[in-house]
Amino acid sequence: MGTVADGGCGTGRVSAHLAARGLDVFGVDLSPGMVDVARRTHPQLRFEVGAMEDLPIQEAALGGLLAWYSLIHTAPDRLPAVVSEFARVLKPGAWLLTAFQAGEGQRVERSTAYGHTVTMTNYRHAAHNVVSMLDTGGFNLHTQLHRSPERVETTHQAVLLARRR
Repeated sequence: MGTVADGGCGTGRVSAHLAARGLDVFGVDLSPGMVDVARRTHPQLRFEVGAMEDLPIQEAALGGLLAWYSLIHTAPDRLPAVVSEFARVLKPGAWLLTAFQAGEGQRVERSTAYGHTVTMTNYRHAAHNVVSMLDTGGFNLHTQLHRSPERVETTHQAVLLARRR
């Protein structure tokens, strides 16, 4: 498969999960604070500061890319640039897995998260729009999942698995 990037890795929890299952993985996040936490919590892994639209990765270098709930921080009008960047860094035939809160592009301002006071903007993307952007950006959709909210969730969720053409 090759190297996998965890785009929008936050504190590195999912990166560590993937590494424990034998993947050659590293994390990228826009927040230097999150990257610092990830480095302290998982010192055996590599984490870098970087934007989803300008990943610090060479062209066609990755065998896979995970964007697990990181697209929720991207405004709908910026998604095409993110998809284009994903296509740039993935090898032909490489996999992209993304999950996000589904909606119709709503902007949601949050003042608390996980029991902490925060200032955060989230977007609830329309899955059909993301699928269309992936197709235009050079991906073939393999699997699409929509599910209802569970437990403390308040929104529908979408998961997309696509392969770089």
